[in-house]
Amino acid sequence: MADLRGGVVSEITNAATRAQATSDETAAAAVETQNLVGSMQADVDALSQTMARAFDQLADRMRTQVRQTSEQLHSTEWHGQSREALVRFDQDVNSTMSRFMDASQAGVESFRGELQRFLASFYDQVRGEFTTAMTDIQNSYAEASQAANRYAQQLTDLDESSIRY
Repeated sequence: MADLRGGVVSEITNAATRAQATSDETAAAAVETQNLVGSMQADVDALSQTMARAFDQLADRMRTQVRQTSEQLHSTEWHGQSREALVRFDQDVNSTMSRFMDASQAGVESFRGELQRFLASFYDQVRGEFTTAMTDIQNSYAEASQAANRYAQQLTDLDESSIRY
């Protein structure tokens, strides 16, 4: 009987080693994917905070401009209907400004909430389905590696027992 320890057993052992390496890489990919999702959550938080700051700065500038314009208009003497029109205009501008600011702030918060819900859903999917699939793949490669190693050992044992007889 031919010595199986040379070619066949070493090829099977090499295949087992490659299967185990693939199993390890699959596990690492699953962990990396979960880390990426966590990083995305932090990025969404940073983006929404940046948007909120930018909005607040814009709102402050607009309020300042409206206040300055109102002060300039009120510094002029207005009489009769002109005075009443100015008061109404000032109230309308302030009311419109408040509604705009409230709607804009709500839009920023809504956008942040939608992104966070999307990421939570994506994370759940990654953690659930993807992790399950990756674990199954990892386990399959690990089992293939173990089976190949057992088979190689059995061939070696068979070869050694054949040599003894």
